[in-house]
Amino acid sequence: MSAPPRGVPTRDLPAHPEAVRRILVRAPTWLGDAVLSLPVLEGLRRTFPRAEVVVSAKPTVADLFALVPGLAAVVPDAGRGPRGLLATARRLRRERCDVAVALPNSFASALLARLAGVPHRVGYARDGRSPLLTAAVPVPAAAARWHQVDRYRALLGALGWDEGERRPALTVPEAGDAAERLLAGILAAPGRPLVAVAPGASYGGAKRWAPERFAAAADRLARELGAAIAVVGSRGEAGEAAAVARRVAAPVVNLAGRTTLPELGAVLARCTVLLSNDSGGMHVAAAVGAPVVAVFGPTQPAATGPLGRAAILRHPVACSPCRYRACPIGHPCMDGVTPEAVAAAARGLLAAGDPPAEARWVGGPRPVVFLDRDGTVNEEAGYLRDPADLKLIPGAVEALGLLRGRGFALVVVSNQAGVARGLMTEADVAAVNAGLARQLAGHGTAPDAFYFCPHHADHGAPPYRRACTCRKPGAGMLLQAAREHGLDLTRAVLIGDHWTDVQAARRLGLPAALVLTGHGAEEWERHRGETGDAHVAADILAAARWIVEGPR
Repeated sequence: MSAPPRGVPTRDLPAHPEAVRRILVRAPTWLGDAVLSLPVLEGLRRTFPRAEVVVSAKPTVADLFALVPGLAAVVPDAGRGPRGLLATARRLRRERCDVAVALPNSFASALLARLAGVPHRVGYARDGRSPLLTAAVPVPAAAARWHQVDRYRALLGALGWDEGERRPALTVPEAGDAAERLLAGILAAPGRPLVAVAPGASYGGAKRWAPERFAAAADRLARELGAAIAVVGSRGEAGEAAAVARRVAAPVVNLAGRTTLPELGAVLARCTVLLSNDSGGMHVAAAVGAPVVAVFGPTQPAATGPLGRAAILRHPVACSPCRYRACPIGHPCMDGVTPEAVAAAARGLLAAGDPPAEARWVGGPRPVVFLDRDGTVNEEAGYLRDPADLKLIPGAVEALGLLRGRGFALVVVSNQAGVARGLMTEADVAAVNAGLARQLAGHGTAPDAFYFCPHHADHGAPPYRRACTCRKPGAGMLLQAAREHGLDLTRAVLIGDHWTDVQAARRLGLPAALVLTGHGAEEWERHRGETGDAHVAADILAAARWIVEGPR
């Protein structure tokens, strides 16, 4: 075991792995997070091969750890509030642990480890709890853009400990017996395909795809596969489960609230495919090896997507991800996903063993195409102030659909010096961007994000008159988008109609396509001796075809 890196405040961590006999892990509260914490248990076992591991957990997730072999004990909380905390601490004192790892960022999780008498206590320096920890690990600045599994693993990595494998894995030793018993009423023959549906989501209604859509997608798959349908979920999700079950025409069983977590794992291990929201059940299915089709809306797949054989479907709108519990504008990000698209994603997943092209991004850094706006996506019209004046370049919808179908994020990055010149306001630019997003959303091709630079080095007045790094040929907007949206700049391309677009791409070593629409033909004539490795395309559709065929 190596010494903690510099910058990690520590007080008396064990010097050698052999000195650690027993480790306490405080598990996350939510089921999905608990699944994503499983690599931590593996990493601790590798780091401390002679130590036993004890898990402390809320009763709602404690049963999950019954599926983890080799744990010394799983200790459910004794109750809620201060009395429950003290009673749980008394129970944990009897475990005589040497090291505690507080995975939740709460003050209470660190306090519990302290009250339990664990001498060495590890956790992120959050929520004022650093005095309770003997190793208070600073939260990395980049952590907000990481997948949740990587935040947990990085806590161990910051101390020089093994982080475990990234993908959580669960085994269900008696999956066949438990699942067949629960599903006996609908499985007329052994080996009959099973479509599982998890329509709940504990965070809030904004994360839930409509029950009638789940039912329509499940019925479509049931007809095509000759499958039965099982609706799964917790007792609190019984309403959503019942709404799906009563709309299904195929043989169906509603298991919501009727399974323990090990039994849920057994059913999901038995299923042919799971249709789900962003939920705990989705992560259980991925961990037991079941194929998953997940519908995302207000949350970010880069942070909470399933890690396994999965397809993620989103309908991109300008306001997503918002993380609202309830949508104030009618749920466009979820309602834009159709039952036909979910069924098609499932078919592609099962046929190819991999997600279909239009839904193949499963988390982690995402490939991206950066797009200039005026003259590239929509026709050049001077300083655009009114969304009514927007006209799409012919072929733009097909081009964006082609790129979206190959798994690329679409991010618009545009210079809008008309703001600095006093010809329009930032609100005008935002309104035009929103209008463009609405037009493209009707075709399922709305960009994931819009960025614009309102500055100019030589025109206007402060704060807009200034040299900046965001205005192209600077790469500031591209870098900001990559940070904020988890984009992979090693798999990025830029399309634009100005030489400054090509220069911005070159600053990051990205391939670029100069289109001849907008100002492109004029720019090409001016810089044709400098194009180098930049691709020259007639329009955005030609550029998109060049990208999907492999620009490098």
